[in-house]
Amino acid sequence: MSYHCIGRLILALMSFIPALPAAAEPEAEKRIIESLRTVLPDAETARITMSQIPGLYEVIVGSEVFYATADGRYVIHGDMLDMNERRNLSEDQRTATRFGLLSKVPAREMIEFAPANPKYSVYVFTDISCGYCRRLHQNVPEFNRLGIAVRYLAYPRSGPTGDVYRNMVSVWCAADPRQALTEAKLGKPVAETRCVNPVEKQFQLGQVIGVHGTPAIYLENGKALGGYLSPSELLEAVTEE
Repeated sequence: MSYHCIGRLILALMSFIPALPAAAEPEAEKRIIESLRTVLPDAETARITMSQIPGLYEVIVGSEVFYATADGRYVIHGDMLDMNERRNLSEDQRTATRFGLLSKVPAREMIEFAPANPKYSVYVFTDISCGYCRRLHQNVPEFNRLGIAVRYLAYPRSGPTGDVYRNMVSVWCAADPRQALTEAKLGKPVAETRCVNPVEKQFQLGQVIGVHGTPAIYLENGKALGGYLSPSELLEAVTEE
């Protein structure tokens, strides 16, 4: 993701999660923020804390993780690995950030397909015009049979304008959103309707947490699973956690 794109997403992030008290010393925090603003003019960092490396601060911007020296001169954009524990510490932070953001989405704003007593739940950012999204939706009955609930969030790939966006608003505003979503993914016309809806907000959320295509699947703990998965692949992924 480019610095320009990250900068545009920070304000969107702030509508989903408040900035946490920084563990960095005030002067170091100030210098790091000033340094970042030279490439992210409108940026407001979500969190600055000490990293596992002495003298290096961890800076979380959206779901992106940076590392910076206390004077703000050097900034690293890449993953930190703990070779003893064989862990990607940066991905751990991205996962934790996604968990915080996704867990705050009200259930009433998602379109959920769930069995009576789900064992697992996944979040899926979807676009009604996406071929693999349609293919994934055909597997929803099998996902449910396996005990997996699917929580859909809207991600019109062309953004909050155009026919797909308007149709997704109509789906979310339908009297029966589940039926409307299923019919839309079968290529049937969507009856136009309007209401107060979360489609644009969910699109912004997807950008903040790093959705680059649809479907984008996430576990409840925020772990990214990637794109299309078959029922057996999804079951394996959810049972591994």
